[in-house]
Amino acid sequence: SVLTCFEVGAAVQGADIFLKPELWIETWPISLGIFGIQVAHEIGHRIAAALHKVKLSPPFFVPNEQLGTFGAVTNFEENTPNRNALLDIAAAGPAVSLFASLVTLVLGFLISNS
Repeated sequence: SVLTCFEVGAAVQGADIFLKPELWIETWPISLGIFGIQVAHEIGHRIAAALHKVKLSPPFFVPNEQLGTFGAVTNFEENTPNRNALLDIAAAGPAVSLFASLVTLVLGFLISNS
């Protein structure tokens, strides 16, 4: 997934890191932004699961050539105590990734040249 995120970051800039590997330095802000938002999303699920004392399996990130990553697959290793806990765990990922997206947007504006 990290490699596909770098590939997408290069494609956004009109480059191909497989043909010109030296361009990876120019693509890292976009690539790490894409992957960082996904990692933040998964951390959000993990924090909420830990608060409700629910065990989750390690995430398996699914690579994608067009988006960088399709997300991750994480299984519950035990049942949730109630529906509210399930809702909290499910909603925590998108809430954290929304915040991470906004931070990434601001950082992108700050480091852009145009």
